[in-house]
Amino acid sequence: MAQLFNLKISDGIDTVDFLNTGEGCRVEDGGFDIGTPNTKRSFGVLRPGIGMQTQVTQSHREATIRFSVYGSTRSDIINSLIKVQQILNSADQRSKTGRGNRVDLQYSWEGAGKISYLEVYAGELITPGNVLSVENIHAQVGSYYVVSGLVLKLWLSTDAYAISVRSTTMTDIPLSGAHGSNVTSGLTVGNTTDNYAQISGAAIDGDTPVFTKIIVEPGGIYSEIYEMYIGLSRAPYATDKIYDSKNLVWNIGGSTVSGGYGGNHIERSWSSTIPYSGFYADWAWEYKNTVGLFYAFMVTTQQITPSDSISLAVGFDDYVTYGIRQVGDYYKPKGSLRGVPLGVIEMPPGPQELANKGTLHEDLWVGIFVAHNGDAGSLNMDYLQFLPINDGVRIWKVRKATLGAGQAVDDGWEGLEYVSGSGKIWTPWYGLLDPIKLIPGADQRLFFKTIGTGSEHTRQIKVKVKYVPTYRTMVE
Repeated sequence: MAQLFNLKISDGIDTVDFLNTGEGCRVEDGGFDIGTPNTKRSFGVLRPGIGMQTQVTQSHREATIRFSVYGSTRSDIINSLIKVQQILNSADQRSKTGRGNRVDLQYSWEGAGKISYLEVYAGELITPGNVLSVENIHAQVGSYYVVSGLVLKLWLSTDAYAISVRSTTMTDIPLSGAHGSNVTSGLTVGNTTDNYAQISGAAIDGDTPVFTKIIVEPGGIYSEIYEMYIGLSRAPYATDKIYDSKNLVWNIGGSTVSGGYGGNHIERSWSSTIPYSGFYADWAWEYKNTVGLFYAFMVTTQQITPSDSISLAVGFDDYVTYGIRQVGDYYKPKGSLRGVPLGVIEMPPGPQELANKGTLHEDLWVGIFVAHNGDAGSLNMDYLQFLPINDGVRIWKVRKATLGAGQAVDDGWEGLEYVSGSGKIWTPWYGLLDPIKLIPGADQRLFFKTIGTGSEHTRQIKVKVKYVPTYRTMVE
C-alpha cells in the first residue's frame, strides 16, 4: 500500500510526529536530509590473483530534521521539546548499556511502498542562538505560539537498507517435527533424534532475516534443566543419527551395560593412569551432503567420577593410515550433569571443495578423546550427538539454580530474556551469542539440546516461535 509522507521518531513509548498540523513539531520546507554511511574497505592478497577483504569500517549514517514547534501555550512548546529529548535519552542509554528501548527514525516519502525504520544510536537537539529573544518568546502564528529554527541531528544505523515492519504484532510460526505438524500451540521437542522444529520458508514473510521470540515450556521438568543450546540450519538437514553403544567402541576395551538411549551404554573404569583412549565411530561419510558447523555433546547415564580429574574433547582420527588427527578443546564435566558440551566442530574438517577432487576422508573416525590426571575413576558413554549450527546458535545458561517453572522466553525482537508464570516475571537464565534470526523463504530447522539432571534421552519440552515480518527498503 502506498504511504503518505511520514516522519517520526519513537522509542516505543513516546512518539514525536514532525508532520503535525496543529500543536507539536512541524518539519520546515526542505527540512529533512538523510545521508548514506561511508564505508571503507581494505584488501590484501591471499595468493596471486586472489585478494581477500581484511577490514571493513563504517561511519554512522546521519540525518537532520529542521523543524518548528507549535503550542497553545509556551508550556506546550517546552513539553514537546522535553519529549524529543527523552527519546534521545533512550537512544543514548541503549547505545551505552545495550539495554532499554530501541529508538527508530520512521519515514517514507509520499507514494513509497513501505515505511523505513532506522535505529537511532544517538541524537542532539540544537536550539537557535536567539531562542530566548523577545522576538521568539512572543512569536505567534495564528493562535499558536511558535519557536522556529530548531535542528535535530540523528546518528543512525549504518545498514545499507532500512528495516520496514508491517506491524509490531508478533506472528505465530507453524512448527513441525517428530511429534506434530504445523503446530502453533506448542510443539513437543525431544532431546535425541526428535530435537528439532521444522519451519517452512513459505511461513516466514519478509525479505531480511527476522528476530524471533522463542518460548519454551519445560513443564514439570523445569528443575532438571541447567543449560539449553539452540541451533539453526537450512535444508538440506544434517543426519539425525546419534552415535550410541551400537556404533561406538572403546579403542582399548570397555564393557556394554544395559540402560540408556538405545537400550545400552558403554562403561570403562581404571585404577591408575590409562593410555590415550576414547570412544570411536566410523565416519562413514554420513554428513557428505550436509557439511558445516556442529555443536557436539557427549551424554552419559550416570555422573562421571571423579568429575574433576577427567577432561573430554571431540575430534577426528585416522592417524595410522593418513596421519590425520584433529581434536577440539578439552572440557570438564559439570558436577552431576549428564550432558557434556564439547564445543564446535567442523564436519568434515577442511574445505568442502576438496570433495570435488576425490573421496574425502574415506577412513576418518569421529569420537571422544579422554584425558585424566591418573586418579582412579570410571566413565560411561551413552551417546555422542551433534547439533547443527550452520546458520545460528544461541546458548541459555541458568544463573544459579534451575530454569524455573513457567514459560521461558527468549525475545530477540525486544532483546529480553525471562521466565513468565503465575502473573510474575523473573530472570533465572541469560543468553549467550546473538538471538536466533530466521531466514525468509528458506526451509529451516531449529535444533534444541537441553542439559541437566535426570534422564537426558527422555527429556521433552514444548516450543513456540513468533516473529515480526521485516523488509528491506532502500534509503534514499
